Amino acid sequence: MIDYGCGEATRSDIVAARAGRLILSDGAPAVRDNLERRFRDNPKIRVASPEEIAANAAGQHRPHHPQFVAQYLTTPQLEDLLAQFRVLLAPGGHFVIGDVIPPNTVR
Repeated sequence: MIDYGCGEATRSDIVAARAGRLILSDGAPAVRDNLERRFRDNPKIRVASPEEIAANAAGQHRPHHPQFVAQYLTTPQLEDLLAQFRVLLAPGGHFVIGDVIPPNTVR
């Protein structure tokens, strides 16, 4: 499973226990450094940059869960990212989009 745009990923140990293998990916190097320190002793969790995810072999991953990412992308950027995930997704795998805030939402 890939958690793309994972942020601090506070409950990733629980997700990894269920998923078997979890790749956490975030665009911020400082976030990835923190994740690597926090999960270095968990063999089920790996931390990767978005570039490393893009270079992954096709068709190897089951679910993808990009959260807190889509609302920050332009339409062409989101289309490119979705196309990239489609290549990475294993046959029969699932793609889950969560926590997307609609444009022009007032908080």
